Amino acid sequence: MGTGRSKIHISSPRMSLQEDIDSDDSDASSVSEQPYRPPSNCSFYAKHHLMMEFGLLMLLCLGVVGLILLISLAFKEITPMMPKH
Repeated sequence: MGTGRSKIHISSPRMSLQEDIDSDDSDASSVSEQPYRPPSNCSFYAKHHLMMEFGLLMLLCLGVVGLILLISLAFKEITPMMPKH
């Protein structure tokens, strides 16, 4: 019972916040607000995607450099062994 009540209390403020946001949108004519909302969300998503792509590119570059270094070290260890044999 206690957990159920706490869940209700946690969900009710979220609903009230959403209602406040919806009321603000309705004040500024919800019909004209809807076309403006997707571009703003898309721009935010685009910025996050650019940051994620930049981070992934950096990680890929670091991985490639790491692999090249490992391969070069492996060949450096193998090449001295070849002339000895």
